[in-house]
Amino acid sequence: VTNCDDREMYFSIGGHPAFLCPIGGRGVQTDYKLAFDTDHTITSGIIGDGGTLSERTKTFALTDAKMDITADLFDEDALIIEHDQAHEVSLCDPDGVPYLTVRFDAPLFGVWSPAKKNAPFICIAPWYGRCDRETFTGDLSEREYGNKLVPSETFYAEYTITV
Repeated sequence: VTNCDDREMYFSIGGHPAFLCPIGGRGVQTDYKLAFDTDHTITSGIIGDGGTLSERTKTFALTDAKMDITADLFDEDALIIEHDQAHEVSLCDPDGVPYLTVRFDAPLFGVWSPAKKNAPFICIAPWYGRCDRETFTGDLSEREYGNKLVPSETFYAEYTITV
């Protein structure tokens, strides 16, 4: 029997906070926008039918660093935004004014709301790891964005929410 205290531990971890959208009875969700700390496009991975990341991507144009929240935005599940494309995401009211900002040092994050449910929230989820790609056949030590700790080591990460 191997002592677990002397082995490396592989892991992924992430937050999944949800935020009210729309707020205060002001309009509907499609009146709102997402704002990013970049003025480039945002490219998102797409979840496949099996719950793993497909090879397909979707690119979103930003106008003044903002993206519209459309009725079909989450029809293919969460937007998975990798490769340090942004480290700050805000929800903006119908006037385009941010009312909530999530800042993080995570290399990727998800943005999600249940498809076709008219749910009154959007999740902005900083992640230190994610689901596997459909084509992944390796073990935990080979996972993209995977993390590893050796005995007595500590993993530190944080994100802030400003309202």
